[in-house]
Amino acid sequence: MAIKEAGKSLIQNTFKQTGRGITSRKRKRIKVFEKRPELKPSKRCCKIDITKSKSGKTSKKTKETKRGNQKAIFENSSPVIRSEVDFFQVLPTDASIEKSLYVEYTPTTNVQENSSQIEFVIPESSNFYRDFQKSFMYIVCQVVNDDNSNLPNEVIPPPEYYYDETAKTIQLKAYKEPDHLVAPVNNIGHSLFSQCDCFINDVMVSQTNNLYGYRGIMEAMLNYGSEYKTCQGGLSLYTQEKHPHEFQTKIDDGYKQRYEAVKGSKMLELISKPCADIFHLPKYLLNGTCIKLKFTRNSHEFCLLKPSTSAKKYKIKIHSASLFIISHQLYPWLRVAHEKLLSQNHSAKYSFRRVEMKTFLVSTGSKSISKENLFYGHVPVRIVVDFVDNAAVIGSSTLNPFAFDNFDVSYFSVLVDDEQICFKPLKLDFDSNQSLLGFYTLLTSSGVAHQDLGIGLNREDYITSSKALFAFNLCPAVEDDVFSIHRTGNIRYSI
Repeated sequence: MAIKEAGKSLIQNTFKQTGRGITSRKRKRIKVFEKRPELKPSKRCCKIDITKSKSGKTSKKTKETKRGNQKAIFENSSPVIRSEVDFFQVLPTDASIEKSLYVEYTPTTNVQENSSQIEFVIPESSNFYRDFQKSFMYIVCQVVNDDNSNLPNEVIPPPEYYYDETAKTIQLKAYKEPDHLVAPVNNIGHSLFSQCDCFINDVMVSQTNNLYGYRGIMEAMLNYGSEYKTCQGGLSLYTQEKHPHEFQTKIDDGYKQRYEAVKGSKMLELISKPCADIFHLPKYLLNGTCIKLKFTRNSHEFCLLKPSTSAKKYKIKIHSASLFIISHQLYPWLRVAHEKLLSQNHSAKYSFRRVEMKTFLVSTGSKSISKENLFYGHVPVRIVVDFVDNAAVIGSSTLNPFAFDNFDVSYFSVLVDDEQICFKPLKLDFDSNQSLLGFYTLLTSSGVAHQDLGIGLNREDYITSSKALFAFNLCPAVEDDVFSIHRTGNIRYSI
């Protein structure tokens, strides 16, 4: 027989709220929890017992009960079980990798004959898959005089001060005899090279430019925090510099650390992860693939700094170089499965973000700059802009190539198809310490803004330590695990 309309309506409304369907059981118990106005679960509940007799009649009993330990579940919320009380599940087992090992590859060229290039060839292998994300380069070198003689083991003299009668201030004296106080530039593990060409099965997959050292220093500055820079950054001799553009008269702790590492022509060990897109692949490279890496060296004038303006020359002498690639041997059943899929015209798919480096010349004395079509055909995810003296980029031992001065920039605007990027055009005044929005662009583009994270820089470093970089996100959402929609447009900046 049909259920009475009142009971039927009560059952339907109750099951609609709980999200459960009506079953064909004879006896149903429905718990309806009352919520207080402040949306806190109540300890009191109303239990409704609905019984259907053989004759078709329904009877209903309602009583109010207390559930001291039972909490109501909020609507649209799913119950979960904590892992601490899940006693019947174990961790999954990796059944793909049979063994892993590091394989050392030496250059095909003689690095001790002042060769301008270092080339590595990783031959194809039928058993091993290469993991470039965990690979690294190991270099042993020393700083010597131009005639291959060793540097003297000098100690940096303590700073001397004097009172300037004209300025009525205490000034730092310049070093009288700064000869042999030569030190490598910052992050020499990457700055030693100007370019890295990558070939996969004789097909070039890298960008050709001479800005390899700048990519290395910018990734170290913006992608890592203080702990990395003080610990792992030292592997490539990365140091924090307070006055990178004043090393001729004011040697800071960063310069001293690099000088102490090479004084007396001591052997210098360097470990660095090559700054190439292939070394950021999250997946292993397929077996049967041949890789060729060609590193082009920077000039000695670019790699070495000296406080003296004397004509004496120095150079970096490389004694050995090795590339360590971690190789994984998969179980045979998985290798056979890969070969079967590849034979069926399935393509292996690798997802990575490509990094492009470009330079633009600004004429001396220019008060404003405006340039369009920065990148042809597509809009990148983000752009990072810095300003460097052109002579330092070419190579000069008296100019720091990584002194990113602000050059009194007072206005910075980036537009994509005439639409403003960033919160608003940056209006800056570095002399009056009004440049916080420029520093904030580094935090937002790095994804650390309003989080318990950092990039190892503070607002004081940004203003006074020649680290004036500007970063802009050109996509609505920048996430590491998803791609952004491919966009085309005209990018224009005004400075």
